Amino acid sequence: MPSTIINFSHQINTSVQTGDIAYCLDSDPSNVGGFGTAGEQNIQLIGEILNIDRLANSITCDLPNGTPTGLDPLNNNEPYIFFNKNQPVNTSGVKGYYANAKFVNNQYAESTELFAVSSEVKESSK
Repeated sequence: MPSTIINFSHQINTSVQTGDIAYCLDSDPSNVGGFGTAGEQNIQLIGEILNIDRLANSITCDLPNGTPTGLDPLNNNEPYIFFNKNQPVNTSGVKGYYANAKFVNNQYAESTELFAVSSEVKESSK
């Protein structure tokens, strides 16, 4: 499958990981009230991020649908590029089989009331 290297003139977002999905706008966003806006119809898939070179400020992306018009230098000199995290890989929560918690109050000699304790528990396997 074809791929492309996208170079940035600034530092790449620290949250970007290989496996994330990159998108771009196919045209310059309109300026409304001093803010750039664009509709969903302007968003184009670039593809999965295959490699990140933080020293060169570049990413390599898979191009499953060919080169989007938003990356065409004739259409857009500085395309707006953004990414989406890979949902199956980047789920929140701690996975595990065992947890042990001990609450110690070293500030008061007598017992005190604990208002609330909560946790996020989800089954990770059967």
